[in-house]
Amino acid sequence: AWVSSFCEVALLVFCLGLTRRRFDFTGYGLYRGVAAALAASTLMGLGIHQDPRLYWLALGPVVYGAGLFLLGGIDRNDLNSLGSALKLR
Repeated sequence: AWVSSFCEVALLVFCLGLTRRRFDFTGYGLYRGVAAALAASTLMGLGIHQDPRLYWLALGPVVYGAGLFLLGGIDRNDLNSLGSALKLR
């Protein structure tokens, strides 16, 4: 879980570096999203560390997604994109 979390952070930094010239990444929203992703992945990693059973394969993404949502890493635009991809109204 810790390696996955580290790789996710490294990939996020790499992707933001590649797209920085194309988009304007200033303001509070970017840092809030990065902090929420780090906190959610840390929460999931701590859960796996405390109880490393196989059910975390299914529970881990749910904990991570709920952490992102509750910590403000997913905003209204993200929810609208997700709803249009899943054909929800």
